[in-house]
Amino acid sequence: DLATVVGLLVWSLRQDPYGRLQEVKGVYHLAGDGHCSRYELAAAAIEGDPKKSEHKVRKLSPVPSSDYKLPAARPLHAPLDCSLFQARFGLHMPPWRDGLMRALAG
Repeated sequence: DLATVVGLLVWSLRQDPYGRLQEVKGVYHLAGDGHCSRYELAAAAIEGDPKKSEHKVRKLSPVPSSDYKLPAARPLHAPLDCSLFQARFGLHMPPWRDGLMRALAG
């Protein structure tokens, strides 16, 4: 999905790529539409895996952030905001779950 959207972006800039890039240079977030926790991502990956019968782990348990010690403090909820990319280029990623299922079916 990321490669497709980047390809569409490059295609849209084809008439004056250098000039247009100077106008819109900056930092953009680009991720599947919507958001999820690490637990939700893992659960969706396990559920959608076409080879889940081969899994050795059968149960997934969420772990609170307070139980997972990291050297630096991390925000509890920090989804990527892709609205600037969408507004500037008129492009957006499909829902993250759809992309995940396509990748797993791969």
